Amino acid sequence: MTSPAPTRRDLFASASVASFTALARAGGASARVAAKRQTSGRKSSSKADDDVPVTRLELRGRRLIAIGDLHGDFLAMVRSLELAGVCDENGKWIGGNAVVVQVGDVLDRGDSEIAILRKLRALKRQAREEGGDVITMNGNHEIMNVMGDFRYATPGAFEECRLYEEKRRSKAGKDGAEKGADVEMALEEEEDGLAGVRARQKLFSPGGEIAKWLAKQPTVLVVDDGTVFGAQPAWVEQCVTVLRTSLLPPVS
Repeated sequence: MTSPAPTRRDLFASASVASFTALARAGGASARVAAKRQTSGRKSSSKADDDVPVTRLELRGRRLIAIGDLHGDFLAMVRSLELAGVCDENGKWIGGNAVVVQVGDVLDRGDSEIAILRKLRALKRQAREEGGDVITMNGNHEIMNVMGDFRYATPGAFEECRLYEEKRRSKAGKDGAEKGADVEMALEEEEDGLAGVRARQKLFSPGGEIAKWLAKQPTVLVVDDGTVFGAQPAWVEQCVTVLRTSLLPPVS
C-alpha cells in the first residue's frame, strides 16, 4: 500500500520533532534518524524505527484518549488511566487497541516525574502487544529541563533524581562497570548536599539517560482525523509561510 504524500502538518511535525530530538540526543547520527517520519498504527520494521518519535497517528477505528499535563502527579496519572478504562487496579493495560496520547508536561511541579515516565513506557510495550499504543509527548517543561532550566522542579523531584541515579550507579558497580572516580564524585555529592541537582543535570542534559528517553517522544503529533497535538493549525500555516519566504529564492 502506497503511503500518502506528507501534508504541511506532517512536515511541520517532522521538523519540530527532529529539532528537539537532535538536541536531546546531543546531535550526531541521531539527528538524521529523527528526521524520518514515523507513523503509529503501522508495524515497526526494525529496532531503529522504535527509536524514531511518532509524528503521525493513524487511528484506523481505534479509540483515542488524550491525557493532559501530569506535572509529577503519579496518582493523577493512575486515576486518568483507570477512568479511561485502559488500566486495571493493578496498573496493567486492559485497553485493547486503544491509543493514549499524553500531551506532555510530565515534568516539574510534582515529585514523581521519573516514575510516571517509566510507567508510561511500560504501558506502551503492553499496549503495542494488543494493537494499541501509548504516546507520551514533550511539552515546554520537557524542553526546559533538557535545556537546564530547573526552576519549577520540586525538592522531591531532585530527590527522585538522586535516588534513581544512586540505584543506577549501584547497579553499574555490581556489574563491574563503575570507575573509582565516579565513586569519589558520588561521595562528594552526598557531602555537599547538591546530589539531587547534579543527578538531575546528568539525567536531563543532552545525551543523558532521560534526555534520550525524551528524544523518542514527539513535540507535535498529527492525527489522521485532523487533530494536531502540540500546535495550533494556524501555527503550521504561519511557519510554512515563513519558511517559504526566508528559504526559497524570489520568483522573478
